[in-house]
This record gives sequence, C-alpha cells and structure tokens, in this order.
Amino acid sequence: MFFAEGNERRRITIRFTVVGIFILATVLTSAIAISLQYYFSQSMATESALKHFDRDAKHMSKYLSQLDTEAANITKLLSGLDQLVEDDHFNRKALYTFAELMRSNPIYFGVNVGLPNGDFYQLINLDAFPSSRVKSFSIPSDRWLFSFVTGTGDNRIRQFKYLNDDLQERISRDEVTVYDPRVRPWFVNAQFGNVSRTQPYLFDSIQSPGKTYSIKLPDHSGAVLGMDITLDTFSKYLSTVGQNISGGSANKVYVYKPSGDIIASNQEKSDQLKIPESTRLDLPPI
Repeated sequence: MFFAEGNERRRITIRFTVVGIFILATVLTSAIAISLQYYFSQSMATESALKHFDRDAKHMSKYLSQLDTEAANITKLLSGLDQLVEDDHFNRKALYTFAELMRSNPIYFGVNVGLPNGDFYQLINLDAFPSSRVKSFSIPSDRWLFSFVTGTGDNRIRQFKYLNDDLQERISRDEVTVYDPRVRPWFVNAQFGNVSRTQPYLFDSIQSPGKTYSIKLPDHSGAVLGMDITLDTFSKYLSTVGQNISGGSANKVYVYKPSGDIIASNQEKSDQLKIPESTRLDLPPI
C-alpha cells in the first residue's frame, strides 16, 4: 500500500513536471516568436520610414536646386532688357514685363531695381504672399504694389502705388523712410554677368524672411536688378512633403541652415502672440 501510494505520487509528479516543462517551453517559444516579430516589424517600419524621408529629402534638394537655377536664369534674363534705366531714371514701362513674369511664376514676390544715386523701385506681387496685403493695407482688388524711394538725406520719401491686375492705379500714399538700397547686401554684392544670392534676411516691406537674387545691369549704369523670393515659398512646398510622407499633415518638416537656424517649415505660423492664462488676483479695496 505504501509503495502503491508512493508510485502514485511519483506518477503525479512526473506528469506535473512534463506538463510544466511543456507549458514553459510553449511560453518561451511564444515570447521569442512575438519578440522576433516585433523586432522585425519595427525594423521594417523604421527602414520604410527612412526610405520615405530619404526620398523626400532628395525631392526637396532637387526642388531647391531647380528653383535656384530658375531664379538665377530669370534674374540674368531680366537684366538684359533694353532701356531698363534711361537717363539715370528707372523706365517704368518695364513694370509690364515684371508683372507678366510674376503672373506666370507666382513663386516670385517682387522685382527690384536700385540705382547708384540711392533711388529704389520695387514691384510686389501681392498674391505671392497673402500676409503682405494686411501689412501693406491693400484690398482684394489690388494685384500689385509699386513702391519707390527717392530723395536724399533726411528727405527720403517712399511712395506706394496700389495697382490692379492691369497695373491701373487705385490710390497712392507716401511716408518718410531711411531705406537705402546701396547698403543692402543684394546691392553691395551684385556683379556683372554673375547672379549673386543673399542669405535669408528680413524683407523691409513685409517684415518677413526671404532671399534676393541680384545682378548689375550690363549697361554700366551702376544699377542693380534684384529678384525676391520669400521663404514662405519653401514652406508651402514643405507642406506637400509632409503630406506625402504618410498621407496626412501631422508630420513636422523643417529645413535648417548649417548654423542650426530654421529656414522653412510646414508648420503654420501664428501672427498673434498667445498669452498664457493667469490666475485671478484678489486686490484689496481702495
């Protein structure tokens, strides 16, 4: 009886051991399989994301290269216009050519002409940068803003002319200014035959960053022609890049300078400063 009971207990112990080993092996096998599946799935997802980012980075690089080449070519082409400067004065007939160019290439914000006497002329494409309408006090029917600076010393005046799509003037206004194109990098660094490019800087007319492509006119008048592109152009393109990565708009895409400064982003900018909420102050009665 004792041995029978001992044998019975021994049989139960062996069965329990076998079952326990089986369960442990099953759990370990499942854990290893799930871990491997997670690892390979994560690796595949990471590799796929990197391929998407690499592809979009190459597209962005190609886009910027094409935009740079196109802007340089157009700037050089415009500098060859006949009689752009006559008798040390800007020929305003060129405004029609400038307008037609920006009408067919809406990425360009404005075309500038600076003279060696300090006079400055600029035709702004109001459709290229919507915020410029608010900052320039224009109305929806205004298509172009023609501004020019004349005078010397403390008597320098900037005049604005608000034009419709056909370059017909609606209204004009003027203000005192200290703006002098001769001290601006796009004017100072301009060369004959070669297009110069500025680093991103703040445009005086709209207080928004952009780049200027400039070149000295071949007529040896000393005048310089410049083509403005706002960084908002790059941001609009980045918005499409952010959507292409996953089909949505939740991706944050940035373009940095080597110094770490942000050049462009697909994130919307707020013109208003958000003031954090504050607690109520209980003031004693006066």
